Amino acid sequence: WNGSKYDSYGRIYDNTGSIVVETNNIIAANSGALPTFTELSNGKILLTWNYYLNGTARTETYGQIYNADGSIDVPIFTVNAGSAGDQHATTSAALEDGGFVVSWQVYADGPIFMRLFNAQGHATTGDIQVSSGSTANFYSDIATLPDGTFVVFWEQSDAGSGVNIYGQRYDADGNSIGDSFTAHTDATGTQSFLDADVNVAGDVVVSYQSDTGDGNGFDIQLRVL
Repeated sequence: WNGSKYDSYGRIYDNTGSIVVETNNIIAANSGALPTFTELSNGKILLTWNYYLNGTARTETYGQIYNADGSIDVPIFTVNAGSAGDQHATTSAALEDGGFVVSWQVYADGPIFMRLFNAQGHATTGDIQVSSGSTANFYSDIATLPDGTFVVFWEQSDAGSGVNIYGQRYDADGNSIGDSFTAHTDATGTQSFLDADVNVAGDVVVSYQSDTGDGNGFDIQLRVL
């Protein structure tokens, strides 16, 4: 924060914790908010964020790809193609051959979208709507499986049953596989702050904060799918 807008900074460390690249402004000044990064399968680094950039009248989702030494490999590109409204809360996951998938939420409480890209940062799909958007949707996360498929998870407010976490599996081209599913067994309360990954056995693991309405506050729960 420079008094009027946000800058984003980053450092690259080696496996001993030593700094490889010193602090630098890794996003163009005055344009970086809510940054996230993903290591790609080719060893490069994908950075995504949401902000007003290049004179846009709404918040867009942007990306930039870095080499392992912190130099820019692919300059800033727009992630979303044209989803209406402000784009918010990005997350990403690596695919094969240096490609990647990015998901985001349309602010406020709008549907979750995703888009696939190749290693050069060129989109291979349009904006793909993940959730129905018929009720309020919140943050998403992505888990990539060993077979090249991936699962997008998201939080959704459902009338009468609180906030639930759903998942939808996709193939490497972004085609849905089967129907969406609930990622937890609790039928009531609020499930939030989800995090998804894949364990060494190739199973998807989802963790989240859960308030089941038992009067004991929030628990941290985990489920292997």
